[in-house]
Amino acid sequence: MAFKIFSVNEYLSSADANAYFAQQQVARKTATESVTSSTSVQDDDHLLMTLNANTTYWLDGILITDGAVGGDFRLQFIVPSGTIRWLANGPVSGATGTVTDVDRNWKVGAVTTVMGTIASGTSSVVHVAGIIRVSSTGGTFKLQWAQGTSSATATRVFANSFLRCTRMLP
Repeated sequence: MAFKIFSVNEYLSSADANAYFAQQQVARKTATESVTSSTSVQDDDHLLMTLNANTTYWLDGILITDGAVGGDFRLQFIVPSGTIRWLANGPVSGATGTVTDVDRNWKVGAVTTVMGTIASGTSSVVHVAGIIRVSSTGGTFKLQWAQGTSSATATRVFANSFLRCTRMLP
């Protein structure tokens, strides 16, 4: 949807405000979650949103995590059926104990990326960014995550982590 150009003396309706000014959605974690002794990804309780069909979004977000050095952090994003493009910057795969490398291309759908965690009690900030181009079927966009390697020490995603999808002009 293109941004509207308002004419002189044109009144702003609530429908206009919703359609033209609410060009982004933000999902923020309101509570810290943890996973212990599991590498099976689970839906995050907070980091999800509904994306519209035939729309392109710019994604950016911050995930605040921690976990044992050997436990790592496994994540994947689930996109609406029919998503035709997904490009992103993100953490490099398989980087136990290393959180500084960047992988320039994540895959569409249910393909996990594993990144290192430094230590329990030492937070790592994971920046994710990319473009999501939804085809003719809108739907849910969500984060799923778990431990990279099963560990008795919890891997956590902290409150105030967030994902933001901003609608882009066609």
